[in-house]
Amino acid sequence: MASKAAEKRYAAMQEMSAKVVTFDRETHTNVWHFTTRPVVAEMIRELLPLGRTERWTNAIENWAAMVLDTENNSGPKGFEWAFFQGGIYVGHAAD
Repeated sequence: MASKAAEKRYAAMQEMSAKVVTFDRETHTNVWHFTTRPVVAEMIRELLPLGRTERWTNAIENWAAMVLDTENNSGPKGFEWAFFQGGIYVGHAAD
């Protein structure tokens, strides 16, 4: 069972992620509400105060960096991969 702090981190991640992307069940596609990399990276960094460990801080900073990385994650699919994969890493650090 997750701690109260972990539950708050999960809820905040879910809320932030829903502001960035939702899934349209009718068309079976992702609907992106924000694709401006710096804006999304800032939204990610707003999660920093929810944790105090180095693991949490590193995971958040790495997620933001992945989203901003246009060299290795170029194009819309690269952005999408970076957003989802970084979120997975942060989810592991939320515990």
